[in-house]
Amino acid sequence: MPKVVLMLAGAMLACAVHADSEVTLYGVADAYGAWQKGDRSELKVDSGGLSGSNVGVRASHDLPHGLKAVAVVEAGIDLKNGTSGADGRTWGRQAYVGLSGELGKLTLGRQYTPTFNALDCDDAFQTGAGSAISSAIVTTVGGTRIDNAIAYELPDMGDYHANLMAAAAESGLGSDRNGSFVSGSVRYAPGKLGVSLTWGRINRLAPADMAVESLLLAGIYDFGSFSLSGGVQGVRHLASGDGTYVNRTEAYAGVHVPMGSGTVWLGGGTGASNGVHDSRATQASAAYLYALDGNTTLYGVLTRLDNGRRTAYTVDTATGTGPSVSPGIAASALQLGGHYRF
Repeated sequence: MPKVVLMLAGAMLACAVHADSEVTLYGVADAYGAWQKGDRSELKVDSGGLSGSNVGVRASHDLPHGLKAVAVVEAGIDLKNGTSGADGRTWGRQAYVGLSGELGKLTLGRQYTPTFNALDCDDAFQTGAGSAISSAIVTTVGGTRIDNAIAYELPDMGDYHANLMAAAAESGLGSDRNGSFVSGSVRYAPGKLGVSLTWGRINRLAPADMAVESLLLAGIYDFGSFSLSGGVQGVRHLASGDGTYVNRTEAYAGVHVPMGSGTVWLGGGTGASNGVHDSRATQASAAYLYALDGNTTLYGVLTRLDNGRRTAYTVDTATGTGPSVSPGIAASALQLGGHYRF
């Protein structure tokens, strides 16, 4: 963490030197206490319930010809012990630089995948506590973020939005089996409706491997008094624990209902390997979020996940971990926490 502080200080000093640049320091502090049960019952304190705790710097600078230079560096933080919350990487959440203008936005570096962004956009639990995406019942092909990525966001087209990504695995293998990632997403969002179609593919790492692909159709509709959201996804050639490859069909859905100064979230998800008996896992969740102000929220999330005899998913949160479970054992959790965005 001292390295993070020094680098943030350096960014602030750079802002003073380049007065025409816009530099924003931002972050999230999110922690919770939980009772959870899988193979055994346990009480714990963890970080990252609704979203991962983090601190970041966002910068932009106007250039000639209507261009703008942009950059983001963002570090994950584990609030329960003060260590890095992104696999030990200092800037493990995001780290990229790019250009934006009339022709769109081009960025290079470690970035969120289109697959994750599409799942997160229409998930009632926003890929945090209670989400079937956090528990991995719904697969994120390419992962949440990926290294060595080139992302291109097409220019504004009214109600239509589109983006593309290619990520080089840089493994030294041939291009047909190097673990590289490609993805694209198109979204139609005319007012209260939003619908997206997203495709992703990871190339094989070895001759005996198979490329993994996903196709996601997701959407949301705001009725005013409540909103409905969800998606369905097909996944091809996903590696299973026994060394075989399976095709999966997955779905998630949920609703947001305002209630006083808070909001009720209800939803769930299910997924199974096609043609594989006892491979279905199903999750149901309920949450209440109470907003103390525009930046601070108290929350409670109750989740139950039922595993088939061949599955062992658990009730993870945005960055926190659920209980250990053996195949066929149900997992459940009650998380009570606070979320502060600055």
